[in-house]
Amino acid sequence: MINKNDTITPLQSSLLIVQSQVGVGILSLPYSVHAIAKQDAWLSTFLAGFIVNGFIWLIILLAKRFPSQSLFQYTPQLFGKWVGNSLSLMYIIYFILVGSLILTLYLNVIYKWVFDETPIWATLLLMVLISIYLAKEPLRVIARFHGFVTVLILGLIGMVAYSYITIDIRYILPVGQSGILNIFKGSKEAAISFLGYELLLVVFPCILNGRKSALKAATYANLFVTLLYGFVVFTSLIVFSPIEIELVPEPILYMLKAFSSRVVDRIDLLLLSIWMVCVTTSYVTYIYLGGKGIQTLFSLKKQSTAVIIAAFLTYWIPLFLQGEVKIAAFSKYVSNISYIFTIGIPVLLLLISLVFHRKSKEQSL
Repeated sequence: MINKNDTITPLQSSLLIVQSQVGVGILSLPYSVHAIAKQDAWLSTFLAGFIVNGFIWLIILLAKRFPSQSLFQYTPQLFGKWVGNSLSLMYIIYFILVGSLILTLYLNVIYKWVFDETPIWATLLLMVLISIYLAKEPLRVIARFHGFVTVLILGLIGMVAYSYITIDIRYILPVGQSGILNIFKGSKEAAISFLGYELLLVVFPCILNGRKSALKAATYANLFVTLLYGFVVFTSLIVFSPIEIELVPEPILYMLKAFSSRVVDRIDLLLLSIWMVCVTTSYVTYIYLGGKGIQTLFSLKKQSTAVIIAAFLTYWIPLFLQGEVKIAAFSKYVSNISYIFTIGIPVLLLLISLVFHRKSKEQSL
C-alpha cells in the first residue's frame, strides 16, 4: 500500500521528471553533440528527445502492468526471488553510478569556474548533505520542491536568450551538412543528458490516476526538456562559429561571460547558480531512487537510512575521478550502461510479462 505522503499529482510528476532530466549535462551539451554532428547538433538534440519519448512509452507500458508496484517489487514476480533481487541490486548500482557521475561532472565545472581552491571533499560533502536533507523526505515533498525551483529554468532561458544580440544564423547553414549518419550519432551523445525519465520505473505507483495520466505527464515533461535543450544547443551554434565552439567546453557560460549589466556584472555566475540548483534536484532524484531500492531489497524500516547509504556510496567515487581522461572514461561507461537499464531491461521485462501473462491485478491510485 502506497503511503499517502508518497502520492503525487500528474503535474507534480511532470515537474519531477523535468528537474530530474535538466541537470549537469546542459552546460556541455552543445559542445559534446557538436563534436559529432557539427552544425547539425541542434537536429541531433531534437531527434534525441523524440527517441527518448519512445523509451518513456515503453516504460509506461511496463509500469501499467504492475500499477501498484515499483520495479523493485515486481521483478521477483517475473524472475523469482534470487534473479529478481539480483536485478534490483543492479538497478541500485546503476542509480548510484549515475548519482556519482552527476557529482563528478558538477565538481569538474565548479572547480573550473568558481571554487578552484576549495577542498574537493568539502565541496562534495556540502552537496551530499544538502541533498540527503531533501531525499529522505516523502516523494510528495521532493516533488513539491522540484516544482518550486522549476521557475528558475525560466530565468536560465531568459539569460541564454540575452545572447541573441550577437548571433549569426549563417553558422548553421546549410542544414543537414553533417549527413544523416552523424546526426543519428549525435543524438546518441545527446541522449545521456535526457536521463531521469527512468524514475518512472520506481515512482509510477505513486502517481494519482497513473494509468491514465502518467503517459501524458511524462510526454509533456520530455517535450519541455527537448525544447529547452534544442534552444540551448541552437543558440550556442549561432553565437559561436564552428571553429570557436570546438574550443569552449561550456558554451553557455562562455557566451554569457562576455556580457554584463549595471545590476549584474557576471551573468555567467548567476546562470551557474541556477545550474547548481538543477544539478542538486537531479542528484536528489537518483539518491532517492537508490535509497528506495536499498530500502525494498534489504527490508529497511526507515527511508532516511537507505538514502544515507546511497548518498554515502555516491560520495566516494568522485574523489578518485580526478582528471579529464578519467572523467571522460567514467562518463562514457555510465552512458553506455544507461541504455541497458533504460531500454534493454525494461523491454525484456515487458516482453516476459506479455508472453507469460504476468501482471498485477491491483489498480493504480
